[in-house]
Amino acid sequence: SRCFLVRTKLPNKEDLNKFFKNKKQEKNFKVAAEISENMPYKTQRILSDCNFWKLRKEIITSLIINNNPMDMAEISQKFELKSLALVIQTFIYDIITCKSSGSIKFNTDFSKEINSLSKKVSAIGLYKWYDEMITCKRDLKNNLNIKLAIENFFLKNPFN
Repeated sequence: SRCFLVRTKLPNKEDLNKFFKNKKQEKNFKVAAEISENMPYKTQRILSDCNFWKLRKEIITSLIINNNPMDMAEISQKFELKSLALVIQTFIYDIITCKSSGSIKFNTDFSKEINSLSKKVSAIGLYKWYDEMITCKRDLKNNLNIKLAIENFFLKNPFN
């Protein structure tokens, strides 16, 4: 064929740490690395994107405080779908680990809220919602009505 394909594997966390070795480690580095799947330039782009961090804070605050699926779907449409899914997955992960071991890995800026949520919500509900996120992520690739799919996902959240 005329096209030459070069398949490479994604960088791992050690590679990412080497890339950012001489740069100041930002407070949101772990979240950015997780969302970018350890891709250095994407991590750098996310770290420098103030709009992303504003939207992330808005969606997590909305999840914690008002739980209105319509509002959350409206905010979510401003996100790249893959990033939205990973923000929610890291949020759920933090609630589950806080519930089981008391530690918060990614969203340390919401530690009080995550701690109080972990006491209120069941682990089974969180696991089911995590599965719904994976299903929603798959469905969004083929769904014509993205807002409806996201609203449906948020209606199933275990915090209600």
